[in-house]
Amino acid sequence: MKIIMQLMGVAPNGRPPPVPTYVQDVDFDADEGRGRIIMTQKRYEAKRFDTPGEALEYYRTQSKVVPIRPDGKPNRPLTAYNVQIMGELEGPQ
Repeated sequence: MKIIMQLMGVAPNGRPPPVPTYVQDVDFDADEGRGRIIMTQKRYEAKRFDTPGEALEYYRTQSKVVPIRPDGKPNRPLTAYNVQIMGELEGPQ
């Protein structure tokens, strides 16, 4: 079983995406450190992880271009979203 991330909404207001949306890829350094998230509505195109811990580490990845936000906290672009880390059975969905 592989692990995928489903976007549940934008933090902090939690507005859900209109349909199930999954993380396909992230460029954490794009747009001057704000990051660029590539999303997909197809589960089989979602980025796969071997363990939930690996997915969580990816979720917490800090921008190398702008590692610290103006408020002094780590700049982790993907944490602007609420996500659900979930198991994914092998094969197309």
